[in-house]
Amino acid sequence: MFTHLTITAPILGIGAFAILSGGSLAAFMVSMGWFGGLLMNCVAGQWLQDECFAVGTDLYQADWHHCSEDIKKDIMVVIQRSLTPIYLRAASFGIMDYQMF
Repeated sequence: MFTHLTITAPILGIGAFAILSGGSLAAFMVSMGWFGGLLMNCVAGQWLQDECFAVGTDLYQADWHHCSEDIKKDIMVVIQRSLTPIYLRAASFGIMDYQMF
């Protein structure tokens, strides 16, 4: 992920410069391809966060109150663990989510 972002930044910068200075269609297409790749990474990171939170919510709303004590303890551990978000990180660039894009 770190390598992808370090390569993406200069390519997007050069592509944007080429578009502004000469209006090259090839530079525009390359830039859009790299923007698409960055978008896919950010969408995947956001999906991971959303699903992490949804696990706890779905378990809490399930009818688990009638289960055995061992199952109740396991479910409570999973619910508590789901409160800590899971992030897709790209080294020093930060968390890959919609805010990053």
